[in-house]
Amino acid sequence: MNVPILLWVLSSRGADMVRGTRNIADGREPQAVSTSQRILLVEGSRFFANQVKKQIEAATGTQIVVAPTLAAAGKAIEAERGRGGFALALFDIILPDAAETEVVDLCREKGLPSVVFTGFYSDELRERLTSSRTVIDYIIKDNPASLTMLRQAVTRIWRNRTTKALAVDDSATARRYLVDLMKLYQFQTLEAANGKQALDILHQHPDIKLVVTDYRMPVMDGIDMVKQMRATHPKDRLAVIGIATGGGSSLSAQFIKIGANDFITKPFLREEFFCRINQNMEII
Repeated sequence: MNVPILLWVLSSRGADMVRGTRNIADGREPQAVSTSQRILLVEGSRFFANQVKKQIEAATGTQIVVAPTLAAAGKAIEAERGRGGFALALFDIILPDAAETEVVDLCREKGLPSVVFTGFYSDELRERLTSSRTVIDYIIKDNPASLTMLRQAVTRIWRNRTTKALAVDDSATARRYLVDLMKLYQFQTLEAANGKQALDILHQHPDIKLVVTDYRMPVMDGIDMVKQMRATHPKDRLAVIGIATGGGSSLSAQFIKIGANDFITKPFLREEFFCRINQNMEII
C-alpha cells in the first residue's frame, strides 16, 4: 500500500571510504577524519533547500553545497573531489531530471553517504532501501517535527565521525560484520577477538564511547569483560551493547544487570542495530 509521506534515508559510503579500523591490539589510532569536508544538498525546492541548509549548517558547523537537479549533483560531486569529496549528501529522491531511486544509485556508485527524502513511500521502497548495504536509517517526514528529527540524525552521524567504537567477537566473520555496520554509521572503529583484548584496547583508548560485544568468547567472555569495564567506565561515559545467539531473556537480563546498556539477540536487523546504538549513544 502506497502512503503519501516524506522519507529520509541515511546511507553510508563503501567500506573503502569510511572510517579506518585499527588492527586487533596493535595500539594504532583509527584513521582520523577530515574536518573540512562539506555536505551536498540536492533539492529542487528552493524554499525547502534553504530550510534544510540553515538547520544543518547550524547543527554541524559545516558548509552545505546546494544542487537543484541530479545533473547538478553529479557535477558537484566531481568538482568536490579536489577537496576530499563530500562527507554526506542530503537529497530528494524525486527530482525533475531523475527517475525514482536514481539519485540513490548515483551516491552509492560514488561511495557517498546519503540522506534521502521523498514525498512517496511504500513498503516495497522501504525494503529496497533498507536491504542496501549502504543504508543506515530512514526517517518518515509526516509532521512538523520531522525536520528536527533529520537535524538530530545528521548531527549524530557527524558526531560519530570523531567517536571511537569497539567491536568484540572471537569470530572474524561476525566481528567484520559488526565493524562494517559501525563504519556505515561513521564511527572510528576498533576491534578485539575476546574480552581480554578488549580491556587492553580500552586501556589504550579510554575515550572509546561504544562497545558492542559477543557473549561466548575464549580467554574472557562478554559478561566478565563488561564487569571489569564498569570499574572504570560508567554507563554515562561508555555505552555497552551485548549480543548473542540464543540465551533468551535470561542472558539479556544478566548482561544488563552486570552493567550493559542494552542487549540484542542474533540474528538482528540492521535497522534494529542502528536504532539501539542511536538510543544508547544519546546518553553519552
